Amino acid sequence: MEIGGPRCAKYTLYIVNILIIVLALVTLAVGIWMSTDVSGMVTAVNANIDPRGESIASVEDILQNGVTKVQSVANVLTISGVFALLIGFLGIWAAYRESRFLLITYTIVLIIIVLMEVSAGIAWSVYKPKLLTGFTNQFNAALPYYDFVATAVDSNKHIAVSPRQLQSNATASSTVLINVIQTWVGCCGSENGYQDFARSPLYWSKSHHMAPVFCCKLTNTRQLSLKDPDCGHNRTADNSYMNVVSTSNSLCILSRN
Repeated sequence: MEIGGPRCAKYTLYIVNILIIVLALVTLAVGIWMSTDVSGMVTAVNANIDPRGESIASVEDILQNGVTKVQSVANVLTISGVFALLIGFLGIWAAYRESRFLLITYTIVLIIIVLMEVSAGIAWSVYKPKLLTGFTNQFNAALPYYDFVATAVDSNKHIAVSPRQLQSNATASSTVLINVIQTWVGCCGSENGYQDFARSPLYWSKSHHMAPVFCCKLTNTRQLSLKDPDCGHNRTADNSYMNVVSTSNSLCILSRN
C-alpha cells in the first residue's frame, strides 16, 4: 500500500492532468471557433450581398490576407489543444502505471505544448493590432467609392439586393467590401458611425443622409436576415449599429478571440 509522499504525488498528478484536460478542451474549442468565425468573413461575400458577382474575387483577396494570419493562430491553438488533451490522458495513465518512461515522455511533450501555446500567444499579440489597423485602413480607403445600393425586404425578412446598379467594378468592390465588414463585424462606419458615409459622395446624397441598410442588426449574416424588418426602411440606434464603429467592434471581436 502506498503511503506518504508517493501516494500524494500520484494523486496530485491526477488532479493536475484533469485540469490539463479541461484547459485542453477549452483551447481546442477556442481554436475551432476562432477558425470558423474568422473564415466566415470571407464566405460572407456571396450572391446575397453581391448579386453582380463581379467583385467577389477581389474582395475575397483583400480579406483573405488578414484572415490567413488569424487562421494560422487558430490552427496552432487547435493542434496544441489536441496534443494537450492527449498529454492529459497520458499523464493520468503514467501516474496510474507509475511508469518512469511514460512520465519522462509526458514531461517532454508537456514542455513542447507550452512552447507552442506561448508562440501562438506571441503571434496573436503581433497580428491583432495589425489586423485591426488593416481593417480600418481598408474601410477608409473604400469609403470615397462607396455607392448607394437599392434594396428591399423580402417576405422572409431578408435584405434583397438589386443587381447591376453600381458605377463600375471599382465602386462595386469598395461597396461590397464595406458591406461585408459591416455585416460581419456588426458596425457602421470606421470612426464616426454612419456619419462617416458623408465621405461617400456617391452614397450620401442618394441615401438622404441615412445609414446604409447593411448597418442593420442581423440574425444571419450570410442570408442577410434582419432582426427588425423595419430597419430596411428606417434605421435607428435600436435596430442598427448606426453609431457603432468598426474600430471598436473589430477590437471587441479580436479580443474575444
